[in-house]
Amino acid sequence: MAAPDLLSRPSELEQARHGSQGEEAEDEATKRRKGPPQSQFSLTQSPGHEGSPPSLAKPVKPVKLVVFTMLRGKKLDRTFPNGRLTTAGEILEATLKEFEMPEDYSRIFGLWLCSKHLQLQLKAYHMPCKLFKRWKELLSQYTNVPYEEICKDEPILSFRRNAFYHLKEERKLRDPRKDNSKALELLYHEAVNNVIQGRYPMAKEELHTLAGLKAAIEVGPYDKRPPNIGKKLSTFYPKNMTGLIGKIVKSTETQFLRFYQLACGKTTDPYQLKLLYLQLCWSKPFYGAVMFRGQIERPFNPTHYLVYQDKLVTVAINTECLHLFTVSNNPTIMLYLTYDQLSWGFEAANDEGEDFFCSLWLEFDSILEVSGETQKVNKRVQIFSRQAPMMDAMIAKCVQDIEEEEEKLKEMRKEQGGEEVLPLDVIKSNPEGPSQTKRRTEKNYRESRLVCTTYNEEGELIEGKPSGFTLTRPLKSKPSPHAAAAGTASASLTVPAGASTAGADAGHTLEETPPPGATGGESQPLVALQSRPKTAESGPESNTSL
Repeated sequence: MAAPDLLSRPSELEQARHGSQGEEAEDEATKRRKGPPQSQFSLTQSPGHEGSPPSLAKPVKPVKLVVFTMLRGKKLDRTFPNGRLTTAGEILEATLKEFEMPEDYSRIFGLWLCSKHLQLQLKAYHMPCKLFKRWKELLSQYTNVPYEEICKDEPILSFRRNAFYHLKEERKLRDPRKDNSKALELLYHEAVNNVIQGRYPMAKEELHTLAGLKAAIEVGPYDKRPPNIGKKLSTFYPKNMTGLIGKIVKSTETQFLRFYQLACGKTTDPYQLKLLYLQLCWSKPFYGAVMFRGQIERPFNPTHYLVYQDKLVTVAINTECLHLFTVSNNPTIMLYLTYDQLSWGFEAANDEGEDFFCSLWLEFDSILEVSGETQKVNKRVQIFSRQAPMMDAMIAKCVQDIEEEEEKLKEMRKEQGGEEVLPLDVIKSNPEGPSQTKRRTEKNYRESRLVCTTYNEEGELIEGKPSGFTLTRPLKSKPSPHAAAAGTASASLTVPAGASTAGADAGHTLEETPPPGATGGESQPLVALQSRPKTAESGPESNTSL
């Protein structure tokens, strides 16, 4: 989604079948004289060679494609007549029919192209067969994977949760008046996979609870458990909970059996147990997030002056908020921001070469303690990543969705004769999700571990290196160079709709030139900013969206 369109639009199918667009349409009389076509070959004229003998266009060969799901043994194995021109939309429609799901489930699930090192959600007009051929190029463009690994990497088609499906809509699937058991079954297995793979930073007690629920679902009643169930912890826990030794392992086994018994005491209905599992995952603001890989500058440490590399991070983005995680077997949250609490900007690499990355800038409100007193400040952190264009476009799309929702609410209130904009004192925070009406007045998780550029409310630099932004006007929305396919509402540094602009009167704007191939937005002069050479090896797979 964030990158420029990788594939042409579906019109290519018609062009390949019927020849060039420059061929003149025949009138009805000519068609009647010719009669029906005698073969699947079509006569075309080469573009720019009018009067030359017609040539034969190659026929479209059918292609066999396999789409995998999170359910073991459940997949789509079908031959598609459009061959290499088959679109992701056609495959998704066929998958829904195969699993006997209604068409509107296309808003819940999407088609993904996944491998060990990269996962991409496809749009309806993308052609997976072409992406298969370009996979090595995509890995080189969007990851830091060594060339030897790139040559071995092979993608598969996967049927998974749509990255832009809103959590509030997913919660409605619990409605007992509708049969959404098939959707909840797939969502449950995907949530289990994310937990077991260690993508979600969760407390130990939460992991014990989830492990107990999973055992109750898959193993059955506690009193009928196998005698060695406590020895199979890797089936129920992420690696950071199973790669332990000695007394710690014994303690984990004891806790597992205890929570397994508690889960069985709640209910024995597998469907209700799966709902309990999902409800705990839904309570996490990072649920359903798309995972991007990046690196940030480490705080200076004089003991590491010989080897000083950037720190690998995961940028988790969903429709509600943005997180910054550490990359480890036990990830921790470094930063958490809802869209009304951040501004963001994309910066293209100003040095050519594969060892220089573009970057994503994040600005957020914080506090600074000076002589025992607290002062409201704005902080900026720079994330270096090959996937920065994708991050920029996904944030822009999420903000666009929020703006459209707000416009709908305004129109609804207007039609009902109420106020178009509600006063702040009557806006209530969502009890099932993070509030989007408060300005942050305390420090954010582990932001002290981030190397930030800090400005006061007047836009004056307090600490850190100047970021190169022009500090002469408030933050204003501009079109994102990467939002042409996703929508609008991004900016070089952008304030989302409804965000508090207090403290940003002397805003900081980053103007940049759209990268080659990008569309949307006007070209702006490039401000000379820092590019980051590659200093750290690639982390685990990236879960991104085209």
